[in-house]
Amino acid sequence: MPVTFARNPADIRAVARAVQANVFQLKVSEARRKGLSPADHALRVPSPGSVTRFREILIERDMLGTYSDFELRLRLHETWGRFCLLHWYFHLTMPDGPADLANLPRDTPGRCAAELDIKHAEIHAFLWRLRFEQSRRHDPEFTAQPRFKSDNVVALRIPVAPFGKTVEDCADEELLLAACEHAGMLATLRWIMDATREWSAPGIMDVAERPFP
Repeated sequence: MPVTFARNPADIRAVARAVQANVFQLKVSEARRKGLSPADHALRVPSPGSVTRFREILIERDMLGTYSDFELRLRLHETWGRFCLLHWYFHLTMPDGPADLANLPRDTPGRCAAELDIKHAEIHAFLWRLRFEQSRRHDPEFTAQPRFKSDNVVALRIPVAPFGKTVEDCADEELLLAACEHAGMLATLRWIMDATREWSAPGIMDVAERPFP
């Protein structure tokens, strides 16, 4: 997916604040359901404070209460994927935990077009691999397709390692959670690469039939 009309850096910083707010809300909700203090949750993401732009992407508190525990976990992993992609975009790492994206300096550099293209190809291939494995396990019609064998050879060469495991060693739930994270990354990257796309535009998480379209 070539960069067409890249997003304004100010918009990316603003959306990062809103994404951090979503991660924070989701982790607080999950912690409370487990009877934990939010401070004891594994994700050490601080509250970003008030969000003044891109408020339309914020998860409404009333909506949180409608999620089952598993739905909440899936949404948390998707949003965490978005948060991690934004870390990558701003050249940030997490050796001591997540950075506070809500207070990035205005001159924080982002990635160039070539880096965005390469990252898009990587994340797309990883998500394709995860979904390929899900279909291989649970869809007999998928494995009966004429090109399954050749696609399987390609799949085995894509080095994604969800939760530090090989794809084959992942439980079904781990595959689903990893797919949610990568879908969140892919959608956020596509939003950055094309300023004409809406945050939750139809098809923004779609994967092509081939890993390297």
